[in-house]
Amino acid sequence: MPQLTESAIEELAIERLEQLGYKYLNGSVVAFDGSSPERTSYTDVILDGRLRAAVDKINPGLLGDFWGHQKADFWDFWGHGLLGDFWGHQKAPG
Repeated sequence: MPQLTESAIEELAIERLEQLGYKYLNGSVVAFDGSSPERTSYTDVILDGRLRAAVDKINPGLLGDFWGHQKADFWDFWGHGLLGDFWGHQKAPG
């Protein structure tokens, strides 16, 4: 019987997302030391440029000056505050 592995699940997810129209790009390409860097370190889990482009496409002008002036507060709340609260009440994976 074939074994279901993390890499098999990842491949299935990538294939399905591509079928839905998403473009797959290996993480090593967008890494800070990759051929087309989009993050400053491996701890950057959100690609700011891609997120901003997606928000601007859906809601043009919504972010305005927010991105430059309030982004840190936004990520502190959503990244550390919200998820931190979640992990504070849950057993962290791993």
